[in-house]
Amino acid sequence: MTLNRWAEVALAAAPNRDAWIEATDNGWGALVLWASESRNLMRHPGQSDQEQVVQTVTAGGVTTTHELPLTLEGRQESDDDVDMYLSEAGIPPRPRGFTWYIRLPHSVRNEREFWSILNQAIADKTPDARRPSQFLPQIVDTLASLYS
Repeated sequence: MTLNRWAEVALAAAPNRDAWIEATDNGWGALVLWASESRNLMRHPGQSDQEQVVQTVTAGGVTTTHELPLTLEGRQESDDDVDMYLSEAGIPPRPRGFTWYIRLPHSVRNEREFWSILNQAIADKTPDARRPSQFLPQIVDTLASLYS
């Protein structure tokens, strides 16, 4: 992709869910989108199916988790957080108002396996990394290997 990678991503109808997965709607998912080749991505106008916010609170050694509806203000805050995460790696803001998808590599059976392989490879190869800019080169390499 070029300097304006976001614009290279095809705008399409909702994809076949056997071949495409929805990117996680957070900084990590956006970083993976940026690291992917545009032929392995698509975007669909409209918001994500992931319109719930999972809130986890630990107090007094007890952890509780709740799903809450995502408000318009919450959506804007979430998008702002994603933009800040991307900016740390020198990546421009992801265009808003789209649901983003990643094509599953042929060797990967499902969404869970995709994220598991990717996350494990990054943890193994960049154990001391803490910033998006430190993860990005390894994400690019891992995705290239998965799609080869």
